[in-house]
Amino acid sequence: IAELYRKDPFNLELAHEYWCPSEPLQTSTIMGSYLGVAHQRPPQRQVVLSKFVRQMGDLLPSTIYIPYLKMLRGLASGPQCAHYCFSLLKVNGSSHGK
Repeated sequence: IAELYRKDPFNLELAHEYWCPSEPLQTSTIMGSYLGVAHQRPPQRQVVLSKFVRQMGDLLPSTIYIPYLKMLRGLASGPQCAHYCFSLLKVNGSSHGK
């Protein structure tokens, strides 16, 4: 997964399918919605892939810690994906630090 999504020469942002935003995105391109926030459900495939990324990190044995981080690096290839990855790490870091 890390190598497949790490480079995006055609700017397809395919790694975006692995992230379900926990907060709505503010965009200026969406018209007709309240304050430019999209209110729609992500596709089921996106929900499943997002759960895979989150749950894999919850039960992570030390032997695959580095490969997991490499996978996250590959999935954080674009600006939005990097934001989602940062949010995931921030939430996981604050919940394990207590």
